[in-house]
Amino acid sequence: MTTTIGMTVRVVVTSGNYEVVDVKKLSVILRNKEKFKMKIIIDNRLESVCYYDGESMGGGDIDFLCSKCGEYVKHETIQFLMQSNRLDKEYKTELNDFFDTNSELLKGHKAYVGLLSCNYCGCEYAIYLGYGEVQPARYQASLISVAEI
Repeated sequence: MTTTIGMTVRVVVTSGNYEVVDVKKLSVILRNKEKFKMKIIIDNRLESVCYYDGESMGGGDIDFLCSKCGEYVKHETIQFLMQSNRLDKEYKTELNDFFDTNSELLKGHKAYVGLLSCNYCGCEYAIYLGYGEVQPARYQASLISVAEI
């Protein structure tokens, strides 16, 4: 379920969990890249490595260290993919442009972009992920890039 509150904050509720995405803030950041630069903290675009390779469609967990507090930001891949599919087209286009998702992915992978935040300090991140069924009943996921917002 997605709820928009006052046109600036969208609350996304999935399976009892929630995340608050400040849509207005993201829009300002993405449109004024010179003024508010997203800082890439993980960049695997030159050499993508799978963090998941298995039979489950779930794709394991996305995890990386928060650049602000040092705790792990951890999120289920399948939940991220569903959130990415529900992301507003305009914001998805902006994130695709920022990450230049036209770059080479691993064979059989599709580009997914979206937003995650640290559960400990609230730091927000833009994520670029490669995911796909590379053989019948064999799925792979790779974390291509992470940017601090």
